[in-house]
Amino acid sequence: MTRPTLAPGAVAAAAVVAIAAAWLAFAGLSGLAKPQDLKARLVALDAAAGRIEQAPHAGGDPSSYPRHALCRGQPPAEAQALQARLSAAATASGMTGPKIAVTPPDVTWMGARPTPVLFQLEATGRYDAALSLLKLLADGEPELFADQLDIKSQTSTVWIKLTGRVLCSTSAA
Repeated sequence: MTRPTLAPGAVAAAAVVAIAAAWLAFAGLSGLAKPQDLKARLVALDAAAGRIEQAPHAGGDPSSYPRHALCRGQPPAEAQALQARLSAAATASGMTGPKIAVTPPDVTWMGARPTPVLFQLEATGRYDAALSLLKLLADGEPELFADQLDIKSQTSTVWIKLTGRVLCSTSAA
C-alpha cells in the first residue's frame, strides 16, 4: 500500500495561506479591540489622573464630611477641647496615668480646608477599661481619625497608645 504524497509546493502554499489567515485574524481582532475614540479617552484619563494626584494636597471640601466628623472652631480652642475630651474619657473609662499631647496646626485661621489637630494618648489600665476608653472616644464628636493604635499586655493590665487627628474647618456648616 502506498501513501499519497503531497507535492512540496502544496505544503508551502498551505503554510502561506495559514500564515496569511492568522495575520488577517490578528489585524481584524486588534482593530475591533481598539475603540475609535481611544485618543479622547486617553486625554480624559490623563486629566482625571491629574485631578487625583492633586486631591491629597487640596484638603477636601468640608461639605463632603458628615456633620459629626469636623470640629467647627479655631485650632487653639479645639486643641484645648480635645485635651479635655481625651482626659475625661481616660478618667471615665478607669485608665490610669494618662499622658496626653495635643498639637494644633501652626495657623490662626484655617479657611475652607479641613485642618488636622494632632493628638497622642497613652494610658494604662485593665483590658475592659481600655475597651471602654476606645468606645468613649469612638462615640464622641468630632470624629477622631486614628493613625496608630498600640496595645501591649502588661500581665494584669494593658498599655494603650493612640495617635491620631481631629479635622477642623471654620467654613463647615
